[in-house]
Amino acid sequence: MGVVLANGRGIFADVASRLTDSDFSVHALAQLFRICLGFDERGEEFDLAAIMGHTRAAGGDVSAEAVGVVAGYTGSSNLGRYIALVKEASLRRELRQVGGVISRLAVDSGSAESLLSLAQSEVMQIGTLDTGLGPRVLSGGIQEWVDKLDDRVNSGTGLAGISTGFRDLDRKTGGLEPGDLVVIAGRPSMGKTSLAIDIGMAISQSSELSPVCMFSMEMGYQQILSRAVARQSRVSLLKLRTGAINDEEWRSVNDALADLPKFTHFLVDDTSGVDVQQMRSRARRLRNQSGKLALIVIDYVQLMSAQGDTRASQVAEITRGVKAMGKDLGCPVVLLSQLNREVEKRQDKRPMMSDLKESGAIEQDADLILFVYRDVVYNAMTSFPKATEIIIAKQRNGPTGTLLLYFDEETASFGQMDQASQQLYWDEMRNKKSGVRGYG
Repeated sequence: MGVVLANGRGIFADVASRLTDSDFSVHALAQLFRICLGFDERGEEFDLAAIMGHTRAAGGDVSAEAVGVVAGYTGSSNLGRYIALVKEASLRRELRQVGGVISRLAVDSGSAESLLSLAQSEVMQIGTLDTGLGPRVLSGGIQEWVDKLDDRVNSGTGLAGISTGFRDLDRKTGGLEPGDLVVIAGRPSMGKTSLAIDIGMAISQSSELSPVCMFSMEMGYQQILSRAVARQSRVSLLKLRTGAINDEEWRSVNDALADLPKFTHFLVDDTSGVDVQQMRSRARRLRNQSGKLALIVIDYVQLMSAQGDTRASQVAEITRGVKAMGKDLGCPVVLLSQLNREVEKRQDKRPMMSDLKESGAIEQDADLILFVYRDVVYNAMTSFPKATEIIIAKQRNGPTGTLLLYFDEETASFGQMDQASQQLYWDEMRNKKSGVRGYG
């Protein structure tokens, strides 16, 4: 504050952008800060004499303690270091206070899991060191941008992010980037979970020891394992459930089981009704153990718990929290969502943004929204029962449109669809005049 009083309002903006009055442990210095802030907000210049005059006129006075503390500090060259020292001391005080809260929580009667979540919530509320760069000249980031572009060019993948395992989807999206919130939505039986599992398994196989974590509140661990075996063995899920498999299929299952260790980085948490804070805690633990997370998959948003007066406000809290989790942990998050029943009332059953349940928050927070639509669900006589439209309804950094995959319902897995079959499918859709949006 001595530097501020010696140099006036011109230097105070830098201080006020990085500190608040609560960062000062000495009450008199916090008082000085608030008085300077008042001058600054009124657009008035100030120095020590002006502040003392202001406080006397208001019936108070700047304490001798404050004047004594600041008198010896006038040069502005060390301002940045002074700010950092004040901020660090403030953070240490907050840590001590939170440590006391956590000590009291430790003897509380609640469950250890809920108490851990509360403790982590307290820690997350602690202010952070001022590491932000603040406003920067646009041209100042050119070298960093060129370096990233050079890395993409030299990678040979043509992708900005991680490959989904599906060529056509990668081509239209550029892959999944760290911090992205990717929503996969569709009506029941469209294959949302299967698509998410396929993407997760593909990424886990190519993520260089970085885990993929799937939070599954709908399917249990064994169900997801069955899907993984069906996907690898090409033996139908029904046969695996009933045990009605022949010798050749047994061999395929054994081969698939021998192949599954390739996916040791695909992890499943099937705890029901978890909230974002619990997910963040478990995902952070994984990140700390491995150094990095490749992907988080959540199945699905409507089964998550959250606080709020209405379900819409709860979903808004969930989507904001999930997006923040992805940014904090430095990985993309795939969030599955149901659609409301309005789609069933239309002649064209292809989903639209308004069909998302509690759509406002999901639509706003998502970086990429993919709708899964299988025409065979509504038109049993289609010539292409395995054709699946992946409708890119929103893409923050790219175009919207539609691409085709095929879905093998027996093994609950997706694959690429050849170009000739794609063309024939679109021709059939045109002939039916079904109102296909943005195909090709």
